[in-house]
Amino acid sequence: LLTAVAVIAAQAQCPNGIAKTEVTSMLAAHNNLRSLISSGKFMVKGKAMPAATKPIPNLKWDCKLEKAAQAVANTCKVAAPTKKTIGQNVYLANSTTTFTTVNGQFSTAASAWSGEFAKFGWPTVNYTSAVAKLGVSEATQMVWSGTKSIGCGVALCSGKKSALVICRYKTGGNKRNKNVYAHKPVSG
Repeated sequence: LLTAVAVIAAQAQCPNGIAKTEVTSMLAAHNNLRSLISSGKFMVKGKAMPAATKPIPNLKWDCKLEKAAQAVANTCKVAAPTKKTIGQNVYLANSTTTFTTVNGQFSTAASAWSGEFAKFGWPTVNYTSAVAKLGVSEATQMVWSGTKSIGCGVALCSGKKSALVICRYKTGGNKRNKNVYAHKPVSG
């Protein structure tokens, strides 16, 4: 039995949407990571990633993407976007007890995604097949410089023993053999 719970908050960014506090935490997680990488101060396994030639733009929240992501989350099944211009990240949290709220799941999801760099490494800014196989595709989508907007949804599933977070991105990233961002020459 799957139970989906929509998040409806009095103070939402979008009509009948996700609470502003959750939106703010998701945007901050993405934009802070984008800023750190842009500056050349982001370290992966002891190595600084090259600075961006120009700052990776901050993401903006998109109510249409949120609505689409929430619709997918409410099904408690992962469905890929039908438009090729849309990217997607998925996070599933499981528990032996029941979740009483979805609050905080955006922050947990963003931490898990950005943590892929530390866990698996990031040997090159070019999104090659080898990079894709590392398991960093959610992290690279977070910082893909061509992506300008994000919208996410969350639902409690499996009798409230799991929380499913879906984020949709426009324009989606992770294009094979393309750079995640334009970078300055690597010294040394």
